[in-house]
Amino acid sequence: MARLSLDDAAWGSTWRDRSTAEKAVLSGGLAAVALTGRGPVGAALVLLAASVCACALAGVTPRAWAAALAAPVVFVALGVLGIVVTFGAAGAPLLTWGPLVVTEASALRGARVAARAVSTSAAVLLLAATTPMPHLLASLSRVPGLGVLAEIAGVVYRMLFGLLDAQARVRETQAARLGYRDARAARRSVGALGAATLIRAWTGARRLEAGLSGRGSTSAGFGAPRRRPVSRPFVAAGAALVLACALLSLLGPAW
Repeated sequence: MARLSLDDAAWGSTWRDRSTAEKAVLSGGLAAVALTGRGPVGAALVLLAASVCACALAGVTPRAWAAALAAPVVFVALGVLGIVVTFGAAGAPLLTWGPLVVTEASALRGARVAARAVSTSAAVLLLAATTPMPHLLASLSRVPGLGVLAEIAGVVYRMLFGLLDAQARVRETQAARLGYRDARAARRSVGALGAATLIRAWTGARRLEAGLSGRGSTSAGFGAPRRRPVSRPFVAAGAALVLACALLSLLGPAW
């Protein structure tokens, strides 16, 4: 069965049974501080607070947290290269390589964008790593006007695991038949893997649709997880943490 480390972390989190609204207040508040902070202190505090909450309080393993954060960090790093490296920019260059120039202004802009993007990603990942997808979609469907969005997200979620499961099964079969014994066989197996995975995933989707239609439904929802009461002490503590990060960000140096 295909698995995702972030999904496993959410199901294994000690915050799994907490209300989604509680965690959304904390995560959204930290993200707001990261986006509106006037200096590097706010971004660093948000990253630290999200990491401590996830690993020390919510029971997410540091390895799973680091793996989840690695993808946005790499994406941000690649995007920031286009900001830091310029072509023949005016000003005192910090680094030159042919027509490529890195100036103090471009490096500062890149650092600002990277800090805000990584800290905001950490704040959002705090919600994703502590809330199973069925709980998140059930909460989203209760918001007026977002029911269709929750249904589409549920279909994508099911299809993603169907695709991953089909890929894992086909690759296991190929490996058992020595389909990766050398480079030539591996190239042939990779091509067949793509084709077989799409066919199996499509067949699984048709079966899912037929099953839902047989029950008189076209929705791929996960049912309705029970509503969880909102803990006022948790919300108060989360709001206090967000306000502390915002205050320290204002008192710290600006970019």
